[in-house]
Amino acid sequence: MNYKTDINVLKDIVKKYIFSDPELQKVVIPALAVLIMGKFIQVKAAAQVKDLSELIKDKHLSFGFLCKFGFYMLVSISISEFSSAWLCKFGQRGYRNAAKDGYEYYLRLHPTDYSSIGKGTIQNNIKRRASAVKDTIDVLTLNFTPLIFTLIFSFWNIFHNMNLKSLLLICFAIFLYIYLTIKITIWRNKIREDLIESTNKNQNILIDGLNNFEVIYTSATEKYEINRYNKYLKVTEKENTYLTRTMYFLNFVQGIIWESAIFILIFFNYFVMSKNDKNISEIGYILTMTGMLKSSLFNIGFMYGKYKSGIMNFRLTNKPSRSIKTLGKTKFGEFKKAISVYDLTMCYGDKIILESVNFNILKGEKIALIGSNGCGKSTLLKSLLKLNGANGYIFIDDHDVERIIDEDFRKLITYIPQNPTLFDEDVKYNIKYNHQKVFDDAMYSLASKMGLHDDIVRLNAGYETLCGENGTLLSGGERQKIFFLRALLSEIPVLALDEATSALDKKSEENIFSRISKMKDLTVIAIVHNLELLKYFDKILKVENRKVHEIPLNELKLN
Repeated sequence: MNYKTDINVLKDIVKKYIFSDPELQKVVIPALAVLIMGKFIQVKAAAQVKDLSELIKDKHLSFGFLCKFGFYMLVSISISEFSSAWLCKFGQRGYRNAAKDGYEYYLRLHPTDYSSIGKGTIQNNIKRRASAVKDTIDVLTLNFTPLIFTLIFSFWNIFHNMNLKSLLLICFAIFLYIYLTIKITIWRNKIREDLIESTNKNQNILIDGLNNFEVIYTSATEKYEINRYNKYLKVTEKENTYLTRTMYFLNFVQGIIWESAIFILIFFNYFVMSKNDKNISEIGYILTMTGMLKSSLFNIGFMYGKYKSGIMNFRLTNKPSRSIKTLGKTKFGEFKKAISVYDLTMCYGDKIILESVNFNILKGEKIALIGSNGCGKSTLLKSLLKLNGANGYIFIDDHDVERIIDEDFRKLITYIPQNPTLFDEDVKYNIKYNHQKVFDDAMYSLASKMGLHDDIVRLNAGYETLCGENGTLLSGGERQKIFFLRALLSEIPVLALDEATSALDKKSEENIFSRISKMKDLTVIAIVHNLELLKYFDKILKVENRKVHEIPLNELKLN
């Protein structure tokens, strides 16, 4: 991936998350116009202080002028807050769209790529990228653009109301203020990069521990895991404290520069200039204008830091989207004939798991995969699902699966793992997942046909029973039954089972496989450990010594 400069990253964010949004396109110009008008009136109101001071001094202040001054102040405050309330939508919309894009990116990864990334890193990246877009847009719309117009109108006003030396001094103070702020913020961002890295490690350690709660509990290793997590937290604490202290140092430097500029301005205008040029109203004007500029510039460190942090986070999480290549790929309709596997080989590092595997599965056949633990059964099944990037050729009705459009391929095969996880919704939602438009009656009918309806009705709230996070409120067998119903409700022609009934009792296993065996058009490829179930299969494939060979049914009966 080519490195992008800050300007190019900023262009990408503005183009994608502001100008490509139809709703924001309609309001960006009016919002900018209101913002400019608000800043002009704000500077105009501040400039009125000089005239107000002179009129008070000469005792010529009229009620009309006071009302005019009050009107300027009221309009200035109203427009400023109104424009900010209007513009804040830009950042919030950017956050939503960026979070959606990040979620989509990870969901569209190939399973082998997805499994190589820690879930803590994924969660952090999605949140960080969305926050980066929001922060960058907020700085641009709520901070940087208003500041630019405040400076333009202020310089113009100061140039017409003060001597040139005072203007040059203010310009120098602003330059020094911005220059040192940027330098210190760059230093702080280097610290922030280390902080982000340690935060990612913390998150991965935390999620790893939570995912292995039962292992930790039964192993009595709570103290070890807590100390392990705390070790990483100490690093984060140190970096976070260091980063916070540099913020206070930045505030100190900014305060010294600005207060020194105000002191020199007053000293120059009151003590250095000739007595005839001394003007109390001008000093009041100086205090008002510098006060306004200070309030506008005071957050520039935070602004620049937020901007750089946003750009940095966006760049760190700006991974190229997984290309879904349709060029050279073909659409696939109905599965009619057979699945054929030729010269399939799969390795993990230097270890060969499967080597030159060949077999054929006819439509409607029920295929059992057997073999010892670790022989490669799951690897073979996942190769058929294109989950692990095996080498070789797999054809469905003479179509190379690598040339079938991914969306069509997923409509051909559905998969039930050994340890299925469910969404934190009710049973009905999980059964109807991905086909919510199916009528409930169809779901009830299928459950009855599979002999599972009564089992679900016996749950706390039947089909409305909450499953909990990952389905932890249900037993392993109950989760497997729900997965079976979901797979069969989809009416996908090929069913791949990775010990999908391992948590069921023998009676429930027999019930499910006896009913599936009668579905003539359903092709089943199942990893089976309970050899008593082999009577429900048409063909037995044994995985052994990196090869796959068929065991004739009559030989199986003799054995």
